[in-house]
Amino acid sequence: MEEKKEMDEGLFKSRSYLSCLNEGLKLPTRHILSLLRFLYPSLIAGAVVMGLWGVFFNQITVALTRWMAASEPVVLSFPLFTLIILSVLSLLADSFYMGNVMTAVSRFATAGAWPALRFGEAKREIFNASLRALTCTLVAVVVFSLLIVPVTLWLGAGNVWVTVVSYVLLLALGVPYCMVNYGLYVGRTPRLLV
Repeated sequence: MEEKKEMDEGLFKSRSYLSCLNEGLKLPTRHILSLLRFLYPSLIAGAVVMGLWGVFFNQITVALTRWMAASEPVVLSFPLFTLIILSVLSLLADSFYMGNVMTAVSRFATAGAWPALRFGEAKREIFNASLRALTCTLVAVVVFSLLIVPVTLWLGAGNVWVTVVSYVLLLALGVPYCMVNYGLYVGRTPRLLV
């Protein structure tokens, strides 16, 4: 009898996939101002890094073109050093943003409703989620690089099949990896073998 009462009160409401997707898409738009107030530090960090990419884009592309056409070893010049620094900064800004978003999602899941989010109160939680995001992103980049570099060397860098293999690898490995890492982002231990 108690179960029937809980089901009638809406705890176990039967919904279609489309209605769940619809509610999920409406959630951020209903709370856009509080979400932007919570995400502004990571959005500013990402904007600054993208601005730096824009400033150095011409120098980096010229250096990469010369590097690809060079027959002798490339000396670590300023544009290539800038490319490395900007890549690392992009990775850090991306993981900061993912940690910020996952903290908001985690708090929403805990509260059951959209909570009042304040960046200052959640600094430690955001830092931990950002470290988890950075670790997961680094592992993904290393694994993907270890898989795609031999394919690129085998087929040639300009071959269209390299792109096809890249997308197949992203679908085959990336989607399950993201699903497992979602639990890590929000602080839960995923169950790999059920």
